[in-house]
Amino acid sequence: MPTFDGRKVLFLHIPKTAGTSIKHFFFQFFTEAEICPDWDEMNLKNDLAYNIRTFRFFHGHFNYDILQFFPDDTIVFTFLRSPLSHLLSSYYFARSLSEVEIKSLPLEAQESAFAARQRSLQEYLQGDDWFVARMVTNVQTRKLANSSDHPIDDVDWHTLATQAIINSSKFEFVGRVETLSLEPTNLLGRLPTRVRDRISWQGVPAAVRPSSRSR
Repeated sequence: MPTFDGRKVLFLHIPKTAGTSIKHFFFQFFTEAEICPDWDEMNLKNDLAYNIRTFRFFHGHFNYDILQFFPDDTIVFTFLRSPLSHLLSSYYFARSLSEVEIKSLPLEAQESAFAARQRSLQEYLQGDDWFVARMVTNVQTRKLANSSDHPIDDVDWHTLATQAIINSSKFEFVGRVETLSLEPTNLLGRLPTRVRDRISWQGVPAAVRPSSRSR
């Protein structure tokens, strides 16, 4: 079983990029006492020094700037998804939520989710609501460029994309959901065969399981 050389591991989970499956995969390599329970950035920062001192595996919807608080040798990784697939997944996920679940979300996410439930995909995307625009406009780029909390009006997208590329180049690994089971150099493929063969894949979408060829 991988020990990660005693280094801390940070999974920057961009929403709707198979993150739930991936984090549960990694849970198997850490004890419960080593996994930070705070996946929300604000909660993590509320007791940041204690959290970083105490835990070894961190996962959450963090912005890039969270890295500045971690040791330099922290193993940082994320996964990306085709923008169109990411957008569709976000829309249909929002439509699947109950009213109670929606009301537990941050305010702008609530507004966007209610809009998704009430509108067709075309109506949802063609509307001019600011809260929908923030939920569907270059989300992955903005997350990696550390600007997901900023207004999207008058954004220089070329500069933002360049910054996202620079930031992501500092990660140990950047995976793609679409090719997770095919790339010989992906994160799962790097694990020893004996480890992968012991993994329980129940509930994990077939698209993110290692293929028999990568075993």
